Amino acid sequence: MNVPERCVHILNKAEDLAVFLLCLCLFFVGTYGLYDSFLIVHQANDDSILKYKPGSEDDIPEQKISGNMTAWLTLEGTEIDDPVMQGEDNFEYLNKNPYGEYSLAGSIYLDSRNSPDYSDEYSLLYGHHMENSAMFGDLDLYRQEKFFREYTEGTLTVGDEVRKITVIAVLNVSATDPVIFSPENRTKEEILDKIRRDHMYYRQAEGEQLIAFSTCRYPDTTERTVVVGVLEQSYELQQ
Repeated sequence: MNVPERCVHILNKAEDLAVFLLCLCLFFVGTYGLYDSFLIVHQANDDSILKYKPGSEDDIPEQKISGNMTAWLTLEGTEIDDPVMQGEDNFEYLNKNPYGEYSLAGSIYLDSRNSPDYSDEYSLLYGHHMENSAMFGDLDLYRQEKFFREYTEGTLTVGDEVRKITVIAVLNVSATDPVIFSPENRTKEEILDKIRRDHMYYRQAEGEQLIAFSTCRYPDTTERTVVVGVLEQSYELQQ
């Protein structure tokens, strides 16, 4: 084999090796992506957290929810049955689970500007829009009129008190909406005025306080699905 032929042969081998290494890298990247997606879904659907639901603490595991839990939220007809956290700001629980660990699924959390005892006229909760009914993914169900008409109730357990939630409205709003996303500056009447103007669905119900649940409409837009409920008088939790 002469020198030119040898050079061509070596280059062909090098090209084959480069293609092989590229395919190997792509395989590992793809495998990691699948594993990472699995972890996100697993974390978001981890129902072991239900051991901490008030009234169900008969078998508490060693791992503990961090000290920032303010309530437990349950919405009828959905898979939303989760602790509500509150951070120093509204970024803390975007990517942190209730145990205080890093998690892309994050937590359901109360706006940092709201009172943790839910004494405000208007309280605002956030959660990621996750697939398979995880986190606040099931808020989309309220966009269906039949579901909105049929499933109207929920509960918010704060300490030893359970407060009934009556869902009164669904809205599609921008993430920069100055009324919905400024809970520290808004009264109940201001929120109700906004609801009456811009609702998808709305029903009247009595109550002194309002509570809203917000999630992304789509991952790449600023649209938000917001479900609003009335917080009614509380009763003592039965153990």
